Amino acid sequence: MKAATQDSVKGSPRARLLSALPVRDARRRLAGLQSAVLEGGEGPPIVLLHGPGGHAAHWMRIIPALVQKYHVVAPDLPGHGSSELGTEPLDAARVLVWLDDLIAQTCEAPPILLGELTGGAIAARFSAAHSGRASRLVLVDSFGLQAFEPAPDFGRALGAFGAAPSEQTHQTLWSFCAHDVLTLQRQMDSLWEPFQAYNIERARAESSPAAVNALMTEFGIPAISSDVLEQIEAPTSLIWGRHDLATPVAVASAASMKYGWPLHVVDDANDAPAMEQPEAFLRALFNELEKPPWRRRSNEPAGGITSGGRERVGTLVIGGGQAGLATSYWLSRSNISHVVVERRSELGGSWHDRWDDFHLVAPNFCLLLPGMPYAGPEPDAFMARDAVIDYVRSYAEFCAAPVRLGCHIERLTLDGDEFVARTSTASFVAHDVVLATGPYQQPKVPSQARELAPHIAQIHSHDYCRPAQLPAGGVLVVGTGQSGTQIAEELLRAGRDVHLAVSMCPSVPRRYRGRDVIWWLLQSFQNRERLGLPFPMVDDLPTPAARFACNPHLSGSEGGHDIHLRQFAREGMKLYGRLESASGTVLTFTDDLAERLTFADSKFDEEFRPLFDAYIAAAGIDAEAEDRGAHDTYIPPTVTRLDLDAAGISSVVWATGYALDFSWVKLPIFDEWGYPRHRRGVTECPGLYAVGLPWLHSEPSSVFAGVGEDAAFVVDHLAKHRVRRD
Repeated sequence: MKAATQDSVKGSPRARLLSALPVRDARRRLAGLQSAVLEGGEGPPIVLLHGPGGHAAHWMRIIPALVQKYHVVAPDLPGHGSSELGTEPLDAARVLVWLDDLIAQTCEAPPILLGELTGGAIAARFSAAHSGRASRLVLVDSFGLQAFEPAPDFGRALGAFGAAPSEQTHQTLWSFCAHDVLTLQRQMDSLWEPFQAYNIERARAESSPAAVNALMTEFGIPAISSDVLEQIEAPTSLIWGRHDLATPVAVASAASMKYGWPLHVVDDANDAPAMEQPEAFLRALFNELEKPPWRRRSNEPAGGITSGGRERVGTLVIGGGQAGLATSYWLSRSNISHVVVERRSELGGSWHDRWDDFHLVAPNFCLLLPGMPYAGPEPDAFMARDAVIDYVRSYAEFCAAPVRLGCHIERLTLDGDEFVARTSTASFVAHDVVLATGPYQQPKVPSQARELAPHIAQIHSHDYCRPAQLPAGGVLVVGTGQSGTQIAEELLRAGRDVHLAVSMCPSVPRRYRGRDVIWWLLQSFQNRERLGLPFPMVDDLPTPAARFACNPHLSGSEGGHDIHLRQFAREGMKLYGRLESASGTVLTFTDDLAERLTFADSKFDEEFRPLFDAYIAAAGIDAEAEDRGAHDTYIPPTVTRLDLDAAGISSVVWATGYALDFSWVKLPIFDEWGYPRHRRGVTECPGLYAVGLPWLHSEPSSVFAGVGEDAAFVVDHLAKHRVRRD
């Protein structure tokens, strides 16, 4: 259905914005004010309330999808868009009456209220004051959770546009409202010009400053008191742009924890995620609306915390990544009451910390979380970062895992025979605790970083996103584990002058004897006991330090491929030995590059090939003959001294791995490497367990293919040995 706009000028910016939307542009009298309301679609009603200075067309990138499922009602707030302001003061009471009239005239049943910015504050205040008038509440980067305190530059841009609306001040303002305004403009294409023109036109209207000031004064600037928010009975969810400069995501995370409201964070968005990232926004919205509504029990305080600030749980799982969720799966199967706490504000674990073009190094068939192995159409493909995050989220839903997001445990102690896990605002008291915080806890940066000249940009691979993130010039990547080699390759393909300090990390081929090398590794692991294979377990390691050895370099991007350091050198990348020292811009390296390359090339033949050939023989597999060809023996020039300025190198990427950080666990159970002393995840402290650490029991212990097996063992031990005091 095309929009039938009532705008007097068909070619006006408003008419052009609405012309492609499947809605009617109607006029209704609400609280005595002539108001513009977009309506369209069939189904349960959903009311969309925009932010200050906006209009209903701010929802234009999600309305087409919403009308497929819902009856959409999107008004222009009083004094905004084509809605009149009127002559009477626009105070909070009148706005709430206006919204009540809107619902009465357009909704046959209590609607979903979805409010952004001031619209969110209006929706929250209305829901608190009118129990039963809204079926659900969705707050999007909502004002009111704290007093309005935008970032200073953002505040100045808001003021400049309000004082002198123009294309220039509008562009400046949207450079703060959007995470990437240029990309947003390209995506909106021909709609950006009328969108900008209409925003400017409305900002210049005589009623606009008064309307914006009134709504900001009543709803935008002040914080809504906890007493009022506690009165909201409608199931409430939060959707937030990760980079919101007006109300930071940390505010939403705190509200999620305090009131038990699920929080979804949209990446690459500021305070307008529905416009910037409509697909991600709709995924979050539909994911929330399609679940059974969460309702707080009448006798349960906000967030499940007792009046004394302590919540008693049977088992506390600390960490909501794949290790914590796999543990939750087995705990649920064993009917053991538990809570999973995750410090992040959204599910997905440490996969959020990977760079933009990251792909799993292991094929999709290795996604083997218990109960939900990969069942998609591309088992031999390599899942991209965001798809991995979605897989983890889907698994949490599959398990119905009782996850508390935005819950950061700052201290774990033992009080008698009970564990006490403290956050900044409350505490959990648990019979048993499972540490499931994963292997990527604290980025390691070598001491040489402190000796570099201040004009050299430095970043750890943990924070690396894309080549354009680094300043122009050459790049030194330190470390040749999986991250370092893939980042170096990405920079080389982007045309950067790349220098690479080589670690003692092995190389393996992508394919061996007709199969992906990870397929052979997984089969050898899964069939080790049945076939009596010499698959190495933790007790077979030469030293405890070997648990932290780097993984073989390999890539899952571009369909998966080998990584050859010697080939990098042939293509112009400069290779060095280990970084020894740094002083200003001068670095020194060990004179053993040739030996390091030989080490990398030899490990497959020494360790992996014998294992795979043994599996092939024991399983009676008619595998293809080895087809890797002759080894490359090229030895690039060895340089031990490098002046960064002279070489045109402007930045250093530290791909130097991670260290474990259990400093918050105040129990004497850790060895000299900071690793908990344990036996297959059962620590020396009764009731305390660990899952998801590197080489907890075997090489795959920290990855999708192996964490479920370790979690099952831990939960079985916990179930047999716990003292039942529930």
